[in-house]
Amino acid sequence: MGNCWRAEGRITLAQLRKLAEGLDCEVVYGLVPRHPLQKILEQQANEIARKEVLGVAHTMALEEQRPDDAFVNKRIEERKLALLSGSWSKLWR
Repeated sequence: MGNCWRAEGRITLAQLRKLAEGLDCEVVYGLVPRHPLQKILEQQANEIARKEVLGVAHTMALEEQRPDDAFVNKRIEERKLALLSGSWSKLWR
């Protein structure tokens, strides 16, 4: 295996598995979120809710019927909560 992976700061999975086997260990790898899951879900739901609600508000504005900002913000919050209470898979369509 040599020291080349140390100098370059990289190692292949095959090398890691071989090292682990030599140390009587198991290789486990996974993805670790940088932020708490609830924060990620809320951000994604908020983004979708904003796109949906602001799209409708824009269409209404073209028809000179745009609701005020307080109404729009309330609809965004309501839509976000609805998205969070449903299936989370819908947050990543």
